[in-house]
Amino acid sequence: MASADRSILWVLENVAWSEAAGWRLRRVSGTLVGPVAAVMGASGAGKSSLLELLVEFAVPTAGRIEHRRREANRKRRDGRVPLFWVPQQLALWPQFTVEEQLRLVQPVEAGSARAAARRERLLEIFELTSLRNARPEALSGGEAARAALARGVAAEPEVLVVDEPLVNVAPVARERYWAGLMTLLEESGTALVFASHDPDPVLRYADHVLCLDDGTSAFAGTVQELYHRPPTRHLAGFLGAFNWWEPWEIPHWFPGEAAGHNGGGLCLRPEQLDVQACPGADVLILAVRAVGGLWHLTVRRGTATRALVVARHPRQPALAAGMTVELIRADGGAA
Repeated sequence: MASADRSILWVLENVAWSEAAGWRLRRVSGTLVGPVAAVMGASGAGKSSLLELLVEFAVPTAGRIEHRRREANRKRRDGRVPLFWVPQQLALWPQFTVEEQLRLVQPVEAGSARAAARRERLLEIFELTSLRNARPEALSGGEAARAALARGVAAEPEVLVVDEPLVNVAPVARERYWAGLMTLLEESGTALVFASHDPDPVLRYADHVLCLDDGTSAFAGTVQELYHRPPTRHLAGFLGAFNWWEPWEIPHWFPGEAAGHNGGGLCLRPEQLDVQACPGADVLILAVRAVGGLWHLTVRRGTATRALVVARHPRQPALAAGMTVELIRADGGAA
């Protein structure tokens, strides 16, 4: 996203939120950096609660939340809407049609040629043209999710905040809508903060990520850092399949290496580890299963047995139980 400012969106310091039923957030600290930031976590981790605080639908019990874009907007005094929120419930207005939902939030004169052209483009990109006169009650879950997202984009806010975007949309079409969304946001210079439990959109589109675990911040940094150098085994799982070696395991599987990232464990993603047949090698495949583009293996070296997940390559010979193999790291190191 070239036109959006790669700036700090929010700064969080020891944010907590409690209600009569208990804590919704316990201690969250970190920085959300644009143009695209993700909030990740399992169900119940506090993702939706944090977004509610970011958009000021609720007030934290303790801690500090600083919205940097809002302060910048006040200084410019250009009248641009600082925030637009798309919650999981979507909150479409029941009395208005799909096109009316877009028209009512547009920052330019709704009757202008520019506003009309923008609406048509939004309806086309989110495949809502045939539903322009439909009200929310007539929409399916996926159609309503697309309409709510289109309305958020139509507002052209400084920051669009979305809870689990397009989660109700069929996976086969989801990537197409995501691509359209990113193009539209780049054109308007709108930053995006979204919550997700799915690593795919985070890896594809986010620059920065804040991970929540049981209402507490567990990681805040770049997506690339979390993918390639996760500080713990638990955090490695936030972004999909991985292989992890604790520090004391590394010398056995990778002779000559004493430690992983920053002196801790070693994380290798499936594409960073090759398994090549090698007669006489001392790594034995005990079991193998092909799952999509991955091999799931159980291997043994000496007395140690472990599971591995590696990428399947089109020209690679099939792996089978009983084969002896060599483990080849992406950086050229061999086990």
